[in-house]
Amino acid sequence: MLNSSIREREVPKNLSETEFVIPGDHSALLLNAFYLAGVRRLKVKSFLLNQELFEVNVSDETKEKTAVSFENLVRDENRYEEMRSGFGEWSAEIPTFSGFRGIIYASGILKPLHWKEISKEILEEVDRDPLKGMKPIFMSFDTNALVKCRYTFISWFLRKSTPPSRYTRKPGYVLAGGVVRELENSFEEKYRESDLSAMNRAFKTNREIIDELINQLRLRDRTFRLGHVEHKEMSSNEYYEEEGSERGDTKIISALKSFSMKKNVDVMVYSEDTDFIEKATSNKLIAKRLDTPTEVPHSIEDLNWNDILQLLQVTAISYGALGITGGDTKIKLFGIWRGKKGENWNRRDLKIKTHNETLKTFLEKNLEILEQSTSAQP
Repeated sequence: MLNSSIREREVPKNLSETEFVIPGDHSALLLNAFYLAGVRRLKVKSFLLNQELFEVNVSDETKEKTAVSFENLVRDENRYEEMRSGFGEWSAEIPTFSGFRGIIYASGILKPLHWKEISKEILEEVDRDPLKGMKPIFMSFDTNALVKCRYTFISWFLRKSTPPSRYTRKPGYVLAGGVVRELENSFEEKYRESDLSAMNRAFKTNREIIDELINQLRLRDRTFRLGHVEHKEMSSNEYYEEEGSERGDTKIISALKSFSMKKNVDVMVYSEDTDFIEKATSNKLIAKRLDTPTEVPHSIEDLNWNDILQLLQVTAISYGALGITGGDTKIKLFGIWRGKKGENWNRRDLKIKTHNETLKTFLEKNLEILEQSTSAQP
């Protein structure tokens, strides 16, 4: 029997659609299901916007050669905003074009401006020889950097990068308590029943899609909830600490400076706010500015499946629900859904609905194996 963390509910068989909740750390099952069905091209659409957003192309040779194409889909800002503005007051529940670009950036597949130089500087900073009396280094982030998933981006980068020398040791992480407070106090606005009726009239999409939004966070608060998930994952590190409790840039920087002096460590803080960077630098913190690129590229290549899964997850949360089509194979992918709980957020779970019998059989089998292996653990 599958528990609710894996498969929440199966609709009656005569409706022939089954839904699954896939644990975040096993979300590769989604791409595996398409791949084993022979699908190599996936078109990803926003149900609310009724617009294709991007296309995923998987190489037959290796899964490490996956590409995402934005060509002839959503690349024109004026056209995008014209479509978005057609939903009246509910346009605010669809990401702006700048927000769409930010989603691609938050997924990690679109690198910060000047990343080649910045990444080199980061690796040089973390390459510290303790035998020479070099201070340990701790990584930190401002609120917006966590909202844009920079912890995931930086930690993945450090894990997969070859250290310049054998002396490199794992950096620690520290957050100012003010950042934690800003994240915790920013996800309160939810969709009410009356909102869903109005949204259904505005979007004219399948009522089933709208109904999944009940009692779930509205767009702005969902983005902050992503930042909170980043904080939760960051705090699970062996070397993680918090310092201070007051909000605001000045207080946050002061807390990080205090931590640096008390612990005799260096702190590298990430932001894309010019004033924050200048204040941090003047307080003897190592400040790295990570700016979002100003354009959506035609395509991004040489991606792996982790990259694609992160893109699908952030996009699904931002747009609420996506349609993914590969040939005759179709699924509905939900970033938020009726009954989504805090544990689903923290695990980065995704919900899937599909009529496709091949996908259903594959997912049922593998999720059963997953649950059995999980329940067998002490």
